[in-house]
Amino acid sequence: MKKVDAPMYVSLSTAFSMLNVMAIDSWQRKWDYEPTGHFTRQLIPSVGSKIVFPDSRDVGISYAQIPLV
Repeated sequence: MKKVDAPMYVSLSTAFSMLNVMAIDSWQRKWDYEPTGHFTRQLIPSVGSKIVFPDSRDVGISYAQIPLV
């Protein structure tokens, strides 16, 4: 674990930013070590990834219906 010196005062926006990074890191660790969802992890390897659907509506609907288990 990385050690960082903490400042005496932290602004509210900085605190929210730090909490956001910590939450995403925590979700990523859970995502990486979850025993289920191997196929889904191959499609979406990173937590917080934005999915861009294809222009073809039929393909987009099929992709959205993939069970994310």
